[in-house]
Amino acid sequence: MKVKLINISINSGINDSLINKVSIGNKKAFDELYEKTKKIVFSIALSITKSPSDAEDITQEVYIKILEKSESYKNNGKPLAWIYAIARNQSISLIRKNKKTDEVDRLEDDVRFSCVDKEIDKLILKSALEILSEEELQIVMLHNSGLKHKEIAKMLDIQLSTILSKYNRSLIKMRKFLEYN
Repeated sequence: MKVKLINISINSGINDSLINKVSIGNKKAFDELYEKTKKIVFSIALSITKSPSDAEDITQEVYIKILEKSESYKNNGKPLAWIYAIARNQSISLIRKNKKTDEVDRLEDDVRFSCVDKEIDKLILKSALEILSEEELQIVMLHNSGLKHKEIAKMLDIQLSTILSKYNRSLIKMRKFLEYN
């Protein structure tokens, strides 16, 4: 299965006011929020679950959660961070649920390796990615799915310099791992 990388850019106009409109049942505001964030939410879910079908399910669940939780949203000027947290939590919940029911780790279904043809190359890449922390892996996967470092920094609410540093250190860490193994 080949998965095309998604080119994503964070759209402007996503602010506390839009979330507040969603919380009072404004369908037009919800539609606008959905259109402006659906690719980001899908990308987050995909970077965590590594499964396009799971990412689609999670994307739907995220918007249900947004509708349910929008009344409790605290106006802090960071609605994308709030949406990111919901997407991340939904993704992690699904992974935990799936680990309990299915311990099989299948490389051929892992979207991270969809651009790699040879089975041995998939194993090598998998090993290199496993040495990264969860945060490092997420930064690398989000960047490789089309997000710019600046967009990742905004989404994760981490300084751009920290994102750049972690991304570069992750690449160096994987390169060293591959050179010695």
